[in-house]
Amino acid sequence: MKKIVFEMNPFGSFKISCEAYMKYYEKKYNKKIYFYRRTKSNTYIRVDNEDEICSLKNRVMTLMDLGKEVKEISYSSDIRVAPIDESYEDDDCLKEVVEELGERASWKNSNLKVISVD
Repeated sequence: MKKIVFEMNPFGSFKISCEAYMKYYEKKYNKKIYFYRRTKSNTYIRVDNEDEICSLKNRVMTLMDLGKEVKEISYSSDIRVAPIDESYEDDDCLKEVVEELGERASWKNSNLKVISVD
């Protein structure tokens, strides 16, 4: 039997939480990632507090610290964290993170679970 990460919500979109991204990048790459939120004035503010990170409703994740406040964040793959989507369903590290975090692994309307398939 094989285990995969599966989106249980039929209207979900396989979105993992900020906490899950942090854990995934720590475990898989031994890297810290950075979280920014966009303000109404279209600048980006780095969020450092873990509780605040976990409650973000909008986010831009980067592979490097761009400073406390920036005007623009490039879409470069050298700067932005790549999205984790359904193509990662069989990733062992992601399965570990989702099992470890349970409900906290999902973001917005997602409901991610590790399930067994034949």
